[in-house]
This record gives sequence, structure tokens and C-alpha cells, in this order.
Amino acid sequence: IDTPSSSGSLALIGMQAINIKDQNLGVIEEINNYGASDILKVVPTKASVDKEIRLIPYIKEKYIISHSYDKNCLVVDWELDF
Repeated sequence: IDTPSSSGSLALIGMQAINIKDQNLGVIEEINNYGASDILKVVPTKASVDKEIRLIPYIKEKYIISHSYDKNCLVVDWELDF
């Protein structure tokens, strides 16, 4: 499984998390693994749509849509009320 912790890549830390509605959810602060999958901890910034901390499972093609190192952002399928 290609996940941030299994691949050893922590390049996602510091990336902006943007949902598919183009809402800024915050910045990825850390990546944890609690057994089932890696979990991205997204914390709010001044540019965020709200002040919520979010824990987003790193599951490609379900919640993780795409990422761009050039734009420093990760696109996620994650609603504000999840």
C-alpha cells in the first residue's frame, strides 16, 4: 500500500489541504498511523474556511484525490461537516 508512512515520505507535511469544492481546510501538520491507514492531521490557518482540526484518512481514490508539490496542496474529498 502506497501511504506516506510506508513510503517514508513526509513531503505532505506543510501542504495545504483543499477539498473538491475548493475550500481551504488548513495545512497538514502531521501523519499518524493507528493501524488501519495513515491519518492526516489538518490544522486551520488564517486562510482556512473555519477553525476546525480535521483527521483525514489517507486512502487514495476515496479521500485523497490528487496532490501537487508545485502548488503545495493536496486535494481531498472531504466535506466541512465530516
